[in-house]
Amino acid sequence: MVFRMCRTASARYTRMQFLSLSICQRTLSLRPSMAVQLFTFAKFRPEMTVQEKSDAYRTVYLLLAAGLAIPGFKNFKVGPPLDKRGTRGYEFALTVEFEDMNAYSNYIPHAHHILVSEFINSFSEGTPLAYQIDTTRVMKL
Repeated sequence: MVFRMCRTASARYTRMQFLSLSICQRTLSLRPSMAVQLFTFAKFRPEMTVQEKSDAYRTVYLLLAAGLAIPGFKNFKVGPPLDKRGTRGYEFALTVEFEDMNAYSNYIPHAHHILVSEFINSFSEGTPLAYQIDTTRVMKL
């Protein structure tokens, strides 16, 4: 479908634009990298101070940095929302990228994951929201 749209559109463009569309077409046909993304969102307890929240971000960052030594644990990010509108009270977020579903499955029972989870639960109001996506499945949709 995308290939056909690029080809049809290319008839109306200059040679330079056609080259750009060709590059786009080749890029779309590349095999997607395999990865699983884990997202966690939490609400801070109401009595927490700004300093305590800052310490929580810093501590989780340091804990996750240590996780980079775990096979299949590729990357992570931690932080507050840029804009609180639409967050429904979630002020803490993290994302972890794993090489594949096997790496993700191995991480869940790992002592490191349990440590990070327990720490996040210690400052959370209610149960944090966890959400995972398999980016290879997303690419196939």
